[in-house]
Amino acid sequence: MIMLLMTFVFWPFGFIGSYGACFNVCGELAAIIVAGVFRFSRDGERCADNTARATGYDWSGSSVAKSFEGIFISQCVFFLISSCLIWCMITVVHTVIAFKRAPTAQAEN
Repeated sequence: MIMLLMTFVFWPFGFIGSYGACFNVCGELAAIIVAGVFRFSRDGERCADNTARATGYDWSGSSVAKSFEGIFISQCVFFLISSCLIWCMITVVHTVIAFKRAPTAQAEN
């Protein structure tokens, strides 16, 4: 994100920031998918059905599973919102790059 904002100072930072943001979104999507696969697989369901309390702690497999479901759903919603905002920011950055490079290209002609 910082590199995207630095486009206003030096335009090549916009390209670096755009690629970094794309890789970040891909990594976040992969983490969400892996977490969902582990939680909602057969082993995850069996772990969620476990109501035995952990020794010395006040939690069980079912309470952790309920918390994880809420976290998983909120992370999916946050991912959609943040991806749209990043996409808009990348679009603005590429527009800024086009405007910054335009005078240079016209001066050469």
